[in-house]
Amino acid sequence: MRYLNWPGILFGAGAGMASSLLLFAVVLGLGSNIVVLLIILIIGFFIAGYVSGHYALTEPRLSGGLAALAMLFVIVILIVSVRGDGLNLIGLALLGFAAAFVGPAGGAVGYNRRKL
Repeated sequence: MRYLNWPGILFGAGAGMASSLLLFAVVLGLGSNIVVLLIILIIGFFIAGYVSGHYALTEPRLSGGLAALAMLFVIVILIVSVRGDGLNLIGLALLGFAAAFVGPAGGAVGYNRRKL
């Protein structure tokens, strides 16, 4: 944990959030369903992992996973603050599962694609 690039992880989480919000804005104008919104979040988790893996000093998969989980944390805070009536625990578990697997995959790809 000492050698993780925390600014890169937070930058990756921010990039994933920004890309997800941009895709949400485009899709909501066209109409949406839950499958499309889930795909947008998975793309955001991958982008968060990719960016943090690109800036990782060591352990790109761990950096990607932490960035995706940080993005998930912000999403949960936004859902609770907007809805106010609680969370769907099954949906939250599925999103956490997606973040835990897609973020590290993006981190590995981002680390392997960078120019050394």
